[in-house]
Amino acid sequence: MLASRQSLRLLRQKVTSSPTLRLSDWYSSGPLPADSPFVKEFDPTAKIPLSSSAGSGPAWTRHPEWRDGMTAVLTPMPNAVQFVYRTITVQNDTSFQIFLGSDDGIAVWLNGGLLVRNDKHRSCRPNQEILSLALNRGVHHLLLKISNHNGDFEFYFSLLRDHPDALWPLLERDFSEASLRMEMALEIEDKIWQFPEGDEARRLVANYINAYDRACRKRGLEPETLSAKASIDQIRKKYLEVRMNERNYFSGGQVQLLCSSHQDIAWMDSPDQCMEQRDEQVITPALTLMRQNSEFRYGMESMMNLMEYLQRHPERREEVQQLTESGRFEWGATYNQPYESLLSGEQLVREVYLGRKWIKKTMPGCDARVAWNPDVPARSLQMQQILHKAGIPYLFISRHEKGVFRWSSPDGSSVLVFSPGHYGNPMAILDRPAMQAVMGLREELTGWEAHYRERKLPPVLAMIYSNDATGPRPFTELIDVWNDLAESGDSGSFEPRMIYGTAEQFFKAIDVDTAQLHTLCGERPNVWLYIHGPSHHRAISSKRAAGVLLPAAEIFHTVEGLLAGHFNDYPEERLNKAWAASIYDDHGWGGNQGQITDQLFRSKLDFAAREGETLLQAATAKISGRIRFNRKLGQPIVVFNALSWQRSDPVWCTIRRQGPYRIVDQNGVTVLHQVLAAEPGQPLDEERIVFFAKEVPSVGYRVYYVASAEATKSVVKRTAENTEVYENPFYKIYLSPGGIRQIFDKQLQKAILHEGGLLGAELFTMQSVGNGAGEFNDVQQPTMEGFDQASRHQPVWRISANGPVCTQFTLRVALSGCTAVETLTVFNDRKQIDCDLSLLDWDGTPYREFRLAWPLEMTGGQVSYEVPMAVVTVGQDEIAGAAGHAYGSLTYSVACKDVHPREVQNFISASDDRFGVTLSSSVAVCDYVDPTDAQNACPVLQPVLLASRKSCHANGNWYLQEGDHHYHFSLFSHAPGWSNGYRLAVQANHRLTPVLSAPAAADASLPEMESFCELSSANVVLTTLKKCEDDDRIILRCVDMEGQDSRTAVRLFLPLASAKRTNIIEEEGEALTVTDHSVMMPVGHHAIETIKCTPARSQR
Repeated sequence: MLASRQSLRLLRQKVTSSPTLRLSDWYSSGPLPADSPFVKEFDPTAKIPLSSSAGSGPAWTRHPEWRDGMTAVLTPMPNAVQFVYRTITVQNDTSFQIFLGSDDGIAVWLNGGLLVRNDKHRSCRPNQEILSLALNRGVHHLLLKISNHNGDFEFYFSLLRDHPDALWPLLERDFSEASLRMEMALEIEDKIWQFPEGDEARRLVANYINAYDRACRKRGLEPETLSAKASIDQIRKKYLEVRMNERNYFSGGQVQLLCSSHQDIAWMDSPDQCMEQRDEQVITPALTLMRQNSEFRYGMESMMNLMEYLQRHPERREEVQQLTESGRFEWGATYNQPYESLLSGEQLVREVYLGRKWIKKTMPGCDARVAWNPDVPARSLQMQQILHKAGIPYLFISRHEKGVFRWSSPDGSSVLVFSPGHYGNPMAILDRPAMQAVMGLREELTGWEAHYRERKLPPVLAMIYSNDATGPRPFTELIDVWNDLAESGDSGSFEPRMIYGTAEQFFKAIDVDTAQLHTLCGERPNVWLYIHGPSHHRAISSKRAAGVLLPAAEIFHTVEGLLAGHFNDYPEERLNKAWAASIYDDHGWGGNQGQITDQLFRSKLDFAAREGETLLQAATAKISGRIRFNRKLGQPIVVFNALSWQRSDPVWCTIRRQGPYRIVDQNGVTVLHQVLAAEPGQPLDEERIVFFAKEVPSVGYRVYYVASAEATKSVVKRTAENTEVYENPFYKIYLSPGGIRQIFDKQLQKAILHEGGLLGAELFTMQSVGNGAGEFNDVQQPTMEGFDQASRHQPVWRISANGPVCTQFTLRVALSGCTAVETLTVFNDRKQIDCDLSLLDWDGTPYREFRLAWPLEMTGGQVSYEVPMAVVTVGQDEIAGAAGHAYGSLTYSVACKDVHPREVQNFISASDDRFGVTLSSSVAVCDYVDPTDAQNACPVLQPVLLASRKSCHANGNWYLQEGDHHYHFSLFSHAPGWSNGYRLAVQANHRLTPVLSAPAAADASLPEMESFCELSSANVVLTTLKKCEDDDRIILRCVDMEGQDSRTAVRLFLPLASAKRTNIIEEEGEALTVTDHSVMMPVGHHAIETIKCTPARSQR
């Protein structure tokens, strides 16, 4: 055997030490999205900037571990390229051949000249490309561009057709005894047989002695002094005695192979094709492997994968259920893998309803306790609490530095988290031939050792085999080889055992009380946020609308069921279908056949919004029919409020006019109203009006009436003196062509806007070259190319409405690619400024972005914004530092506190010690940093309206979004602190719901004003009131929004028999104190609490 190794070494030596030829180490840059600007603009004739300080593109990484004649495994990434480079130095003019292979495509340049380009989809094999080179004396530059479509990402290089390193597998075959193969593996690892020609025996002895000394010191042993004159066999024996019996941190532990497949709903192809692929190439083959091998286990990341598979294969339900119940087939505990902060709070909760709760209810005996979201480089502030309180203790992520840690929400609840860096990283090791995989795994264990030792974790490591749409494969050979080697030492426990595992099995093994884990707390802002709101404005508008309408519909249908005394008419199936549709879109917008995926996502979201509207109208109409109206006052308008606090807000509605009229409250007191301009196609006998409804009860309603009036008593409209200055009791507003020059708050005696740059409410556009997602460590920012702003065109404001409720100013301006129409609504008796903006006939020019500016006169202003069920303050509520190294050359190095723009729910706010401003937002993404060359240091609140970017998939679609787009914002100024303005901003996005033409019912008994649910604590907000999933009890969910502990009384309109605090998916229960209509409950700071109530069913 020694002779075989010596012969192999000498053959290899001929390759690496040619007197006329010297090859440098390889360097690589990437992987990079195939459509990224760096790839598209890459110049193969330019000098390669190996220095980390040279050039502005991605870094070049040295790879001394890549050996010629062996396949180099690159970091897996679909639709990507990786550049690899080396120099060839020749002493004399010479000619020779090089032998190449690639998975998938390859392009080769020598000294900037293209030698070959092959874009085939293929597996990497030696000698796929054979090139003859004729080189003059000197240094030559060899550049390869390796392209990957999907799956494995590799290349091969050799100077020989049959490279000597290819003999290693033959040696492994011929010397198959485990101990001999282990010896061989150790010698390769310690580079025993790597040395230049000359005095081979002496150099071989020296290598054995050095390796022996290193092994002894690693174990804390004092090495014996070995004479260089001793025989090789004697020295080698000493070396092997130490190496074959050394123990590492993982000795006696386990390596668990987690076989899985990363699955977007689509991305790799159209949704239908990907569903078929999941069936035929992933789940069905996994079931086959489980039948063939009782040890094999498999996991899918999302519950949606199981739902669609059972729809396609109801005949396999029993088999799937048995495997799931036994723990061999694992399903992710959430419905899918979303951009978490894009979802509303209740939409995020429905992820676990349609995940863990669904499988427990649908497949009794089965469970799901691991949530997966490995592809999205983001975490929402409250997601960890939602998981924890849904009985999901574990979270598998990636695109985050690798490690085991806890991630907590601000209430203190947390989940145990594992990140491999990137979900595809281990695949690069596991896909190697068995012995190469063994060596790679040993290196991986060594890399994890310090992390585990410091945290006192049990010696169990997960190696996930997963990538985009990968199918299952058995690892019988690798497991057998590894375990044979593990038992080959005298101690019988040289290495940890290797087994098939599942994510839950792995987490349970390391989830021990003695572990000393680091805890992250806070939001990780999403660096892929351009892929949703700005790039899919219409679809995301429907998603946000559904997030408002569905809880309201759920609340009032629950109220109607309680009023009826039964839930026979409760639309549970329709609500559940609409909730599922509202969260159907995962993170895989765009991609290959992305136009099909995006249309499917939008159709689901449009349906959810329409269904939410329909269900809300049905519920409020039924409740209206139970109200005892005073018909003598006129035709009733029932104004419903789904929020959990009393509110006064404008009501926008359309009435049928039958002569002169006025609006009165239930006491007959006139309420000022204003007739709005007719919309195109509006019937002549209808009028659009606005009036203020005051003190509408929480989760309740108030009745107003359209009463007859004498024509002579019409209200005299106010007139504005000019269109440059407007003044009411709250504001003095200075208009300027294109925007607002200044807003003076008369109550605070403060000038609100910063002057000298962008105007308030000014539309501007910038270049926005980006792909919405992709391999970058920060959000791709817009630039000044093609910059334009409304004020450059000097558009004039005109008064478009003027009456007792509000005054409206409108401007129209033509910008490149569209016409913008903007309307400011200033309420006469309300401290609120509304801004409605339309981009009309947008032509879809690529790489453009539109924003709306609100520059604030603040020094050191503190910015806060709403996320699902919480508020984040920039610089305080993010995780500390950056997310770290993910894979290859990708390191998330930007501190999370510095990432912007941000994902926003209802509002974004800024405050200094003098005043605060809160802006309600109809869009999902807002910024606060001035992106222009002016670099205004004050906060500039900016809704990001639209971005015409492109999918990062090589075959992806453009997000051009041609046509009309409409937006709405409301501005509120107030005392410092977001908590002084957020309720008004939430109200602006949750408009009061008017019901006209309510039917007259003989048995109507409800009063003209009623609250169905009240909360005693101002800091606690109701998120839903719903029928229980499992019976006819009712569920209330609430959250502390202001970071305060409280004891909150929840009062319902009917008596309660009992109440329990449950987990978030309505399980278990801790009895709460009930008094008549109320239940008392402690609500901790930032806590989400779920209560299950049993009504007493007494008559009102």
